[in-house]
Amino acid sequence: NSDGNSDDNNNDKKILILDGGVSTFLEQLQKQKPAFTHRALWSSSLLLDDDTHTTILNTIVGNENGEQQHHQQHQGAKDIQLAHETFYNAGCDIISTVTYQLSHYICSPCNQKNDTNNYDDNGNETDTGLRLKEEEIDSLLRKGIKIAHDVKLQQLKLLEQSLQHQQQQLSSTSSENHEHNNHQRYYKYVITSLGCYGAALADGSEYRGNYGVSIDDLKNFHRKRFHVVMDANFTNQQQQRQSSSEANIGHHDDNNDGDRDDDDEESYCYTNVRQDISKNNIQIVDGVAFETVPSIMEVEAIIHVVKERVKNSNHGHDNKNENIFDYNDDDMAIWISLACKDDIHLNDGTPLTKVLDTIETLDDDGFIHGIGVNCFNIKHAKSLTKQIAKHQIKSKHNRTIIFYPNSGEEWDAMNEAWLIGSGCSDPESFAIDMMESIGAIHSIFLEQQEEAKSNSSSSSSPKHCRIIVGGCCRTSPEMIRSLRNHVDLYTYKKE
Repeated sequence: NSDGNSDDNNNDKKILILDGGVSTFLEQLQKQKPAFTHRALWSSSLLLDDDTHTTILNTIVGNENGEQQHHQQHQGAKDIQLAHETFYNAGCDIISTVTYQLSHYICSPCNQKNDTNNYDDNGNETDTGLRLKEEEIDSLLRKGIKIAHDVKLQQLKLLEQSLQHQQQQLSSTSSENHEHNNHQRYYKYVITSLGCYGAALADGSEYRGNYGVSIDDLKNFHRKRFHVVMDANFTNQQQQRQSSSEANIGHHDDNNDGDRDDDDEESYCYTNVRQDISKNNIQIVDGVAFETVPSIMEVEAIIHVVKERVKNSNHGHDNKNENIFDYNDDDMAIWISLACKDDIHLNDGTPLTKVLDTIETLDDDGFIHGIGVNCFNIKHAKSLTKQIAKHQIKSKHNRTIIFYPNSGEEWDAMNEAWLIGSGCSDPESFAIDMMESIGAIHSIFLEQQEEAKSNSSSSSSPKHCRIIVGGCCRTSPEMIRSLRNHVDLYTYKKE
């Protein structure tokens, strides 16, 4: 670049694309009504397909239909896999696990009475009650992660093949065209979706944020799931270290036992893809997204839980606040995504700027890698993201800015249907609206750079930011594909 700021410009154009409304996509795939067997689990109901849960499933629908329901639930896991593949193929870089509404909250008998599928109007137990133990919730959470991880592995194998083909064709392709076609999609990622406390209540509380519980209740709610996810990656890191110490990178006969099982195949593929695309670590899950957080108290609880766990597993780094998915150690990316009712306030009425100030104060160690908003009306995207960008410059932090709105369509509760034409369901319109917000964020950071230059001062504020964009409820693979095309064109022009 002519201005000599190649590093800043390269970082400035870093845009990753998240998937869209996976659960609403899955809803459309289901033949039975309601689409998901348990309101309290929502789309996570589709994870209930292991033989270990056959008894539970038979209880849900009665012994007479148990066999049929078990078949439907087994198909559910395949549908989740199909959803991940569909969004990857649409062009997203990151898929999120189908675990948003999966929590240990459902395990308590007193809490189960809030699940209208389990109790009648008088509070008496029905024969459709879902009974899960905490260790079964742990198992389902790991299963949701594994399904996404397996799809990611499949995509990485395809990527490795593509990279090898590109190397063969590079000599006959101009460097300009090669860069244009391949500067994106260097890697694939998996984020574990962890919904807010209100989502577990399954009564729309995430749209209000006033739970009537203590901050300790919220800490306990988030702590259990977060530890399960962190432990899954810790176990995988140990296995990877053991594998890499035994492996001869780049050779098919990389083990000494002469027999390569599925795990060996996975390690081989990962090692080579990692080497080709300059990645230092391979994770079962690349990050955790605390999503649709509607209250400032819950934000405080999440930061407390993250700090207590990450500090205990600190690898010796004083400050963890780095850009998402740049691994220099065994970090797992962590982001908090807020739920806003308009372009100023969270759902509980707290001003967004106040919440950002709170995060700045509490996350003094910088363990939160990204801040964003999700499941909000797309018409508020530009205003909300500009506030986050301006606050990031003021705060001197360099977190990734994340935003993934819903389609803006209205829900007709009486008829249990979306009102057609009430929002932005057109893929091209959705992409254009999203690109306006991306451009606004980059303009804010560019103005900051120009101001620093004019003052002949070296500002300690971040000179660039990374952005993650995607969609939430009712955003389709077609909308993500359109967004992918616009982002690629935008990034190419900025080069």
